[in-house]
Amino acid sequence: MGVLEGFDATWSNARSTFGQGAPQGGDQFDDSGPLRELQDTVKSAKPDNAWTGPAADAYGPLNERQARVLGQMAELDQKLRAEVDRSAQNVAAGRQNLDAVRQWVKDAAAAVPPGQHRDRMLYPIVSRGAADIADILQRTNGDSNAIAQRMSRLVGEYQALAGDVKKAGGPDGQDPDPTAGAKEDEELKKRAQADVKAALDGDKGAISRVQAVLNTVNKGQLGGQPKLNPEQAAYLSQMQAQQKLRSVEQLTEAANKGAKGIMADSWQLMSNPKLEFPKTESVDGALQSDEVIKGGFDRLPDSVQSTIQSPGIERTGELQQIADIVNGGNEHFQTDTDLDRGLMHKVADMMESPEWRSDDPPIDVPGQWPWEDAPRPPHAELERVAMSVFNAVDGDHQVLHDALTGNVEPGNEFREQFKVNSQNLMYNITHEAWDDGGAAAGALFDWTNVAPDSPEAKIAAETANAYATYIGDHRPDLLSIDSDTGVGVYGTHTLGDINPALVQAMSHGLVPYVDEMGGMGDSPFFGEIDSPTERDSGLMPTAKGVFAVLNSDELAATTINSAAYQEALKHETAFAMNPGDPDAGSHLHAAATMRGLVDVGAHEMFQAKDANGYTMDKTEYEWKKMGYDAGVNTLKTAGSVLVPGVGPVSGIMIDKIAAGMAGQIIGESPSPPVTHGLPDMTTTRSAEYVLNAMLAAGQPVNLPPGFITYDDPAYPDGKVVHPPNVADRIYYEALKDEVGNHIAPVTDGIGPLEDYTNRYNNVTQDPDMPPPPNQGG
Repeated sequence: MGVLEGFDATWSNARSTFGQGAPQGGDQFDDSGPLRELQDTVKSAKPDNAWTGPAADAYGPLNERQARVLGQMAELDQKLRAEVDRSAQNVAAGRQNLDAVRQWVKDAAAAVPPGQHRDRMLYPIVSRGAADIADILQRTNGDSNAIAQRMSRLVGEYQALAGDVKKAGGPDGQDPDPTAGAKEDEELKKRAQADVKAALDGDKGAISRVQAVLNTVNKGQLGGQPKLNPEQAAYLSQMQAQQKLRSVEQLTEAANKGAKGIMADSWQLMSNPKLEFPKTESVDGALQSDEVIKGGFDRLPDSVQSTIQSPGIERTGELQQIADIVNGGNEHFQTDTDLDRGLMHKVADMMESPEWRSDDPPIDVPGQWPWEDAPRPPHAELERVAMSVFNAVDGDHQVLHDALTGNVEPGNEFREQFKVNSQNLMYNITHEAWDDGGAAAGALFDWTNVAPDSPEAKIAAETANAYATYIGDHRPDLLSIDSDTGVGVYGTHTLGDINPALVQAMSHGLVPYVDEMGGMGDSPFFGEIDSPTERDSGLMPTAKGVFAVLNSDELAATTINSAAYQEALKHETAFAMNPGDPDAGSHLHAAATMRGLVDVGAHEMFQAKDANGYTMDKTEYEWKKMGYDAGVNTLKTAGSVLVPGVGPVSGIMIDKIAAGMAGQIIGESPSPPVTHGLPDMTTTRSAEYVLNAMLAAGQPVNLPPGFITYDDPAYPDGKVVHPPNVADRIYYEALKDEVGNHIAPVTDGIGPLEDYTNRYNNVTQDPDMPPPPNQGG
């Protein structure tokens, strides 16, 4: 079974758990309307001034109790309807989430080129998809269990209302016990204490009950509004108190008995500064008091606190046990918690300690320990701990944002204490030959691929800007990591050589920001990674560095180059469909920028490979073509694409324009030797490119006879050619004049051909050298 077939089987099995057909809502269970009407009728029948005496006195309280029971039944019906609705919504959301994961895997797999290494490159995609499926199932099952628990309690409330009015009103028709509320509160405290104690001792039923209560904490409550309800607060209070004094070994013992999930979730909740819950003394059998305490780092078990606060590589064995427990929890609760913040700081501090970089002999192939009978060196165990912590915290995106940007919003005393030096963190992550190829570390980055309207759009864009700036500014270093700069590195390698999964994750995370990196985006949060002067001149050293580093792995290169080519094709289509538009020149400028970034990024990487002593099995042309084909395929299959300045355009039209320009955009095979600089583009070449795009878009192009051929199958709508015996100057002037007939000159008197040519040439210049002055011809 192939990699994708295996994923499809996993997906199908998961999908089958959600059943078939549209899930039914709770309308059929809600008779609250008729019950309210009946309640009003009963209330209207109460005795008045026309009816007095013993009978009226006896009937009055009974009538009131009857009305109250009817009102309570109506409320229960409404609650039951709400729970059934939630159940239906939970099923629908689970199905939608599974479909979204499947589509993402299909789209990502479509960008992977065919070849003998295709399956290897598919593994990270399928692995992430499978992990997302597992997370969806866990969340959905947790929510379903919580709904089932609440519905079970509703059954008990219905039973309490069963019978006649006398039973509903209490013995002998008397009013209910006025102390009933206090008794219920006391019973809740006792139940929470007993369930938590049994759960931490391994009782499966108790574990299920505790988990069901914790799962009812919703997103709003995690942000502080509304507050925890009495049941949630009681169970969290007991979880906090009964774990407070346990050692890491004792906590691990409880986790191994089956309590790992509720322990991890409770740690996230109790370390959330936005939550409040009652204080319970850490004494056997203690019940919660009336004192209310706030969540925070100091509410975690003492042994967890001391382990996280230990310096450097101290107590890494206990840290591994803690991370293993945290990894058993639900990401839903990872909302800027002090637990995650402390863990992130601890692993960053570990990697900054001198001991981190010692006792790790270089290995030629990262991740493969060559001596089967020899124990792994100490550093290998430290690395395993770090990867476990990365896996534990990767769901807390606010914490990752703060660690990678170096910014910490004020909030509590532990935030400043756990502040991370982002530059040191990025260096240590990128200069480690991770045993998993950087997969665990990659999860710190790939989450930034979010839609502009996502609730996390701001922190995602700021985080993406931070790590894009780092890898772009450190291009020379990240393309030549050796034993002097990297840990566990033999020889000299690019970042993609030693950590392919890490580079793939960064590439995926930066896809939404390719136009921002090119200086053309409108994100209010990403910001500029190059100065305005560098951007306007085309020097753009940071943007070029990003593309160079991301091109150091084949799949990562295909991902980011595909995104850049898609932007270029959109702008090229916008120009070709309306060359007389006032913004036509700006579309050519943007397309030249995107093309140039891909070209210079791939070229810089190939030069680095050559300098490192490695021969690539693909040419630059083939390298870029993978991204171009993937980009065209994405646009072609999208149905319609929103093109700037034009509106929705069919994918077929874009494919038509792209097919006729592929050779000009990605170059001719074979590419120039990597030891040479990229060839400059001439204005003649620009004119051919512009006119061919117009021909593909169906625009009328009037050139002398022999200047357009229809013999090339790649250009079914015609291709501009240089006829034999026509002087270069005459050929160029004819092309230039025809372009001028369709588009007015751009600013500063520079025509569209000169602007396109200059922009491309400036962007493709060596990022370490200043660009030449603008020149045409």
